[in-house]
Amino acid sequence: MSLSLPTIFETCKPRADVQSGATKDEQFVADLTQVLRGTAPEEYRKPEMFFRLTYPTRGLRELLKAVCLRLSGKGGEVASIIRLGTQYGGGKTHGLIALVHAVKGMKGIANASDFVDAAILPSGKIRIAALDGENSDPANGLTLEDGLRAFSFWGEMAYQLAGRSGYERVRNSDEKHIAPGTDTIRELFGNEPTLILMDEVSVYLRKVEKAFPGMSEQFTAFIHALFKAVSSSPNVTLVYTLAVGSDDVAKDAYKEENERAAAAMSDLRRSRSCISRGFHVGSIANLRCSGWFSTFKDETMATRLACRRAGSQVRRTRARLHGLSARATTERLRLDRSRLRRREAALHDDRRR
Repeated sequence: MSLSLPTIFETCKPRADVQSGATKDEQFVADLTQVLRGTAPEEYRKPEMFFRLTYPTRGLRELLKAVCLRLSGKGGEVASIIRLGTQYGGGKTHGLIALVHAVKGMKGIANASDFVDAAILPSGKIRIAALDGENSDPANGLTLEDGLRAFSFWGEMAYQLAGRSGYERVRNSDEKHIAPGTDTIRELFGNEPTLILMDEVSVYLRKVEKAFPGMSEQFTAFIHALFKAVSSSPNVTLVYTLAVGSDDVAKDAYKEENERAAAAMSDLRRSRSCISRGFHVGSIANLRCSGWFSTFKDETMATRLACRRAGSQVRRTRARLHGLSARATTERLRLDRSRLRRREAALHDDRRR
């Protein structure tokens, strides 16, 4: 008697929106700025839904632990600067969104303990600045409020951390695109726990170079001042992403900009023990994760991620046997109910033969 594996349709029951065909590809695209503005799809905007649909990989748990320890003042020697470095699709932005939700206390999250120990969650106000290269606008200025625009990462950061008065402190630097100094940046923290997130740096650098030829070099000066300000301030953490491998080599359309950003930070990484590198938070869409804290040891993790994301009921022991990639699993789960039935019937017929 031959041994046959159960089908994915037998081991997983898709969520209602998946079966009905209501799920859209856009729901799987994480946008940090939209989350902070409250305009993101509810899967990302609502913390309870976000964590319910997110698998607590080892890398994500380590990231949340490190940042929460630092912000709550319980971290001791925990690094103040963390780099998330994978190629595009490695889950970096998803990790930043998890941080935004986590540092606000995880209240009302049923499965909060799966991700982080409640004892280390920050309890007071946290200043948060999220700098997203895709939403930056060095040429026209990013609208902060009526009559006020930011042309640089530091202009955006100043406003997000300290409001209009914070922006006025660096207005000259922002309009001339000249990086502010360490002490000026430190003023923006206001002696309060502060979380700074930087995402899609390469996109920002390309825009800056077109808008202000040659001025992308100021990014290096900004990074040096920012790293020094963060590392010398208790309860302040910087988490930034780069789409490069462990050798600082990029392979995407922003290869030059990613490697330029990596070079700007390389000397600081070598000289400062405050910088931690290599947290990998896992991927919903694919498996491009590698490095010191790689979350994927095999395809089993991918199946767990996809089932958490798309399935409401999963018989995990059987689902693991399939070893399907996250993308393949998700695509199969998106079939409508009639196609599911036809496919399942065909598979049963094949096994009888």
